[in-house]
Amino acid sequence: MKLKYTEQPWFELLSNLVRTNSHTLNAPGVNKCGRMLIDYIDRACREGLLPYLEWETYKSNRKTENGKVFGHLISGKSSNWKVAKYKIVLSGHLDTVFPFNEDKSEESVSLDEYGRLHAKGSSDMKGGLVVLVESLLHVLNYIQEDPSIAVRVILTPDEEQMHLENFPQLKILLQDANLCLIYESDSRVIEKLSSSNLKILKNKSLVVSRKGFIGLKLTAKAEGGHSGVITKEANRHSANHEILNLATKIINSADYNKNTTTNIGILEGGIAINALAQNAKLYADARVENTEEYERLKKLYTREILEYIQDQKVNVDIKILNDIPPLPYKKELKNLFNMLLESKLGKLFALSEEHRGGGSDGNRFHYYNHNLLIIDGLGPLGSGEHTDKELIHLDSILPSISFSKSLIDSIIYSTKPKQYEKINKSENT
Repeated sequence: MKLKYTEQPWFELLSNLVRTNSHTLNAPGVNKCGRMLIDYIDRACREGLLPYLEWETYKSNRKTENGKVFGHLISGKSSNWKVAKYKIVLSGHLDTVFPFNEDKSEESVSLDEYGRLHAKGSSDMKGGLVVLVESLLHVLNYIQEDPSIAVRVILTPDEEQMHLENFPQLKILLQDANLCLIYESDSRVIEKLSSSNLKILKNKSLVVSRKGFIGLKLTAKAEGGHSGVITKEANRHSANHEILNLATKIINSADYNKNTTTNIGILEGGIAINALAQNAKLYADARVENTEEYERLKKLYTREILEYIQDQKVNVDIKILNDIPPLPYKKELKNLFNMLLESKLGKLFALSEEHRGGGSDGNRFHYYNHNLLIIDGLGPLGSGEHTDKELIHLDSILPSISFSKSLIDSIIYSTKPKQYEKINKSENT
């Protein structure tokens, strides 16, 4: 079984990607993964006589709260990007959530008898990067014949710690793009793939919307003191008391009728049971489905919350750690989905729409280009994201590549049905 995978041209690329620690704040590891992908794509273009991409890298405008820098944002575009009429963006992220371990030169990787590759970052989303690359080469074949179609690859280094201020260059990169395909994994939890259940790969859900989220950190500093000695209310100043007061405001800012949720993830403060706390901190996040709720909570967390401080002798500092608007469900995307249902793709696959809770690059891409149609979740089948049990089903990679190519065929065909009559009979389906 292992031989079956090792013969695939992408297997070595996937193996090298998952062996490389690319935690968001391990910039050298993130940049190494980016370089692997550029080299693989350039080599494939050279060997396949395909148009080369024009590569650009960008440094972040922002550092993390502890002074760390992000890896490079990478963009590769076909030379006809400016003049093309239909522009396709393929995107994935290079980073993972797993901290960098300086005692290990590379991450551990294992392949079991069921064709499951166990490795950190395999599902989120290095397996998806492989599908992205093979899909890109498919689009480049079109461009050889029709320069009215263009493609851009965007590889982000910071999806796991996203903030709108990290890479404002995205606004320029996404300008005038028509379609964006994102290769986050298929999130269905399947223990193992076998000949008896491979048919589940014919059921494909397309992620058409995602919740937005705001990550918030509050720190409070107070004079503190002995809680048994200081008895007058005017003299009792506690960082814990103020943090708890503001935590209540954050919790109450949820609106479950609108599917807006809040969560206090971390709450720390104080040194002893009989001491008024001098220091306290709180980490919270909110998830929202629509832009109105996003704007409401962003305004509350960045400005209005200061009005709720009860003890003016306590110094409260606010930091927005994540700032990601929602990816709303659009009428135009519904029309595209209905078209796909009627296409050959819809006859070969059982298509469904998925509204996923976690954010992705699609959220901020929509923020920078509201006209962009975004389809997410095109990666292979995996599970255990953000845990030491993360894995990817290698048997799902080729079907995912085939589906992505067929999806691209159907969409391009819909833009020029007369010119692309043969395309809808894709040999890759």
